[in-house]
Amino acid sequence: MTGTAGITDTVEAGTSRPGVGRYRRHTSGGRHRHVRLRHSEHEYAIVQQAAYAAGLTNAGYVAEAALAAAQGADPPSIQPWRQALLELIDARNQVRRIGTNINQAARAINATGEAPLWLHQAVIITTGP
Repeated sequence: MTGTAGITDTVEAGTSRPGVGRYRRHTSGGRHRHVRLRHSEHEYAIVQQAAYAAGLTNAGYVAEAALAAAQGADPPSIQPWRQALLELIDARNQVRRIGTNINQAARAINATGEAPLWLHQAVIITTGP
């Protein structure tokens, strides 16, 4: 079931889904008013990037930003730990990719007795000039 601003009602508030931000905190009694927004591709990309950085879904970010503007408060912003977490996740993904390449190279060496053609270039790229 879809609730306000396209947020699924069955997921617990504050939890996260893989690759997306967390949901806004739900209020007792729910939210019953809807605001429909339309964005250009460029505007949507800006909102999407800000929502990701703040750790919110797109709809959650827009709702929090609108409330903050209406109340004269600061909009939702990235938490310092969130930026560090994003960098750590990116580093983990890079290490995983390197591990995959090493396994592919080892498999090729074991099968043919020779290093794959791309291995020398990959070593140069990863170790620097």
